[in-house]
Amino acid sequence: MSKEREHWGSRWGFILAAMGSAVGLGNIWRFSYAMGEGGGSTFLVIYLLSVILIGFPVMMIEFAIGRRAQTDAIDAFKKLAPKSFWVVAGGMGVLAAFVILSFYGVIGGWSLKYIFSYLTGGISGNTETYFTEFVGTTIEPIGWQFLFMGITVAIVMLGVQKGIETSSKWMMPILSILLIVLAGYSLTLGGASEALTFMFHPDWSAFTNPSVYFAAVGQAFFTLSLGMGIMLTYGSYLSPKDKLTSSAAYIIILDTLFAIIAGLVVFPALFAFDLDPTQGAGLVFVVLPTIFEGISGIVPTPKS
Repeated sequence: MSKEREHWGSRWGFILAAMGSAVGLGNIWRFSYAMGEGGGSTFLVIYLLSVILIGFPVMMIEFAIGRRAQTDAIDAFKKLAPKSFWVVAGGMGVLAAFVILSFYGVIGGWSLKYIFSYLTGGISGNTETYFTEFVGTTIEPIGWQFLFMGITVAIVMLGVQKGIETSSKWMMPILSILLIVLAGYSLTLGGASEALTFMFHPDWSAFTNPSVYFAAVGQAFFTLSLGMGIMLTYGSYLSPKDKLTSSAAYIIILDTLFAIIAGLVVFPALFAFDLDPTQGAGLVFVVLPTIFEGISGIVPTPKS
């Protein structure tokens, strides 16, 4: 006799858990540097269109497949489309999630290292130099990655309700408050005008650059955790009475707001301290320490 599949404890528990997957590093870390490299507002316009026209229907499809099949990404296609090649799509989704988790673990380790360093007063001086020296070491980043993965595994082992749902109910509100406070402070640093122009005033000539489209569409899939079996698997823990359309809409709207707020945290400080918006994956790990140190009055006074 098969064990009855666990379901989410509440609708908002599911929405927050899905947001925990969608928001996370995809918005705060990758969105900021992808937007910086993609030309700012041009990237944002294409990204928003991609989320609405592609992201929403794909998320609905993944939720529907998962809820109908009530099983994992691979077995879902075996169950709903037996003896077809669709099972390959499930396998590729799981493989994509594995590959993404491999570098998520690295970035998560960096985050834990920075939390520890702030608690112990270990971050001082030039934040760009600190970041470069840390990631350039051999052993330390690996150790922090293993710690991050251990915490992740522990939460998953607790189950859907006690692990993923409970942790999301605590972490997502805390993250929301922290980002709003940081965005408000960042906008006072003197770079707000340049940041708002960079984020919301499109350079129409940049729309002829194909690489911006690839980057924006890729970010839409990445930040919404689409095409990798995650939303399909989350959908498999939904009960038949749960509404899919409104849940997907809430997730996409809130995820997009998180991305924009994250941009309002990073870019005003970036322009205030004359940092490079195109410096890539380390952008957040250079800008956020500058903001935190600015709150403490440690960094040089930003331009007025």
